[in-house]
Amino acid sequence: MPKLTKRWPYAETSTGRYRGRLEGKLECWDANGPARAIFNTELDTKIKDYIVNNLPESNTFIGFSLFMVGSSQLRTSPTVLLVSDDKPRRKAAFEAIKSSGILERYPGFHVAHCRLAAEFEDLQPMAGRKVMTQRRHRSPDTDCGIYISVSDPPGSPLLVHDHASGTLNGARATIGRLILRDGIAYGVTVAHVLADHGASFKSHQFGQSPAGNSLDSPDFETTAMDDIQDESDLEELCSVTSEGSKSAPYEGSDDDDSSPEHFEPNTDSPLPMSNSQLEETMLSAQSDGVTKVDTEKPTQCDEPSNCRGVAVVKHASSDADMMLLAVGSGLGKSFQSSMIGLRQFAESTDMPIDGDMDIVVGLLGKAPVIGRLSATAFHGQYGSLGFRKLYLARLSTPLRPGDSGSWVYARIADYERMVGIIVAGSPSTGAALILPGQTVRDYVLKHTG
Repeated sequence: MPKLTKRWPYAETSTGRYRGRLEGKLECWDANGPARAIFNTELDTKIKDYIVNNLPESNTFIGFSLFMVGSSQLRTSPTVLLVSDDKPRRKAAFEAIKSSGILERYPGFHVAHCRLAAEFEDLQPMAGRKVMTQRRHRSPDTDCGIYISVSDPPGSPLLVHDHASGTLNGARATIGRLILRDGIAYGVTVAHVLADHGASFKSHQFGQSPAGNSLDSPDFETTAMDDIQDESDLEELCSVTSEGSKSAPYEGSDDDDSSPEHFEPNTDSPLPMSNSQLEETMLSAQSDGVTKVDTEKPTQCDEPSNCRGVAVVKHASSDADMMLLAVGSGLGKSFQSSMIGLRQFAESTDMPIDGDMDIVVGLLGKAPVIGRLSATAFHGQYGSLGFRKLYLARLSTPLRPGDSGSWVYARIADYERMVGIIVAGSPSTGAALILPGQTVRDYVLKHTG
């Protein structure tokens, strides 16, 4: 039987949860054990530094992480997978790493490249944008709105709405908690909720591809091709399928309690999460082949009791996809139950991510969702800011438009540990991209001082 990849000596202890099929006969698993240890402690830094120092800057997103790839679970090799919807950029990174000699110091490791949308299960910004309005760069102190439903229980997440988004309910994101510093309440969420701060990893217009993506080369390539012994397998592997991830889509409703891991939140938690079943706007984000989300009755912005313009934009960064809002001191009492002190917030983010962990996401207007976070780092480069560390997770229920910015907690007894915030997700499979809590904490400390 022809072999697609040679077996890595430590494959058995490095191959984790199955993720799906790549191209041809190659399957993909999470990387654990020795492979992840090598990647997280040294190899990822070498790849980051080489890309930054040897490739030109670009305003499009590129990311990479480590996976175990092979024709079967018993025959896998650790593979650094470069992902971007900018084909020339990821191809250039692939060729650069391939010829750099870096992987020669790590026998058995490979590098590959593919489309972000195809192999990361349709990750997309989840700020509920239906249209993107082109406007000039927004200066600080521009108003945003924060929805507050009178039926929200104490400690519920807050829904941010950009009043200047070009449509009344066209852009929404979540603030998990408000952070109190020197008498001022601040909220941190994703910047792509603003009409002029589109998400970095989807920087081109929805439905279009960056210029140059028609390069005469495969959409997926890997150095594991060097190990292929049969030309028919090579032909199959190089074929462009554009089928996307082969992971099974989520089937079921948001209220499906049939899962054996269905989670009932602890209402005594010092970092409480919403368990109400409020109705919320859900838009069908029109992206490349995105599964449409059913629309529920929207929360209207013209109800004074539900929407108060009490926040100003203190800082926003498209490259980091982070935004800091300040809540007016006079109306801060309205959010008393959703506030957390700066010291408590900083302490809650101290939990290191040194192993896979069970997580729970506090969502607006629905029960919290459980999931599993992979401790294998995912590095994303946002324009000129260099690479940022993120983490991939699989949730029991897919995210909806408006869920970006939701806080992610470690699933432990007291829920005092904030792991990070949601920056992207798949509306069909439950895949999610998480910005670590330490990064959020450093951003808040820097821009509230």
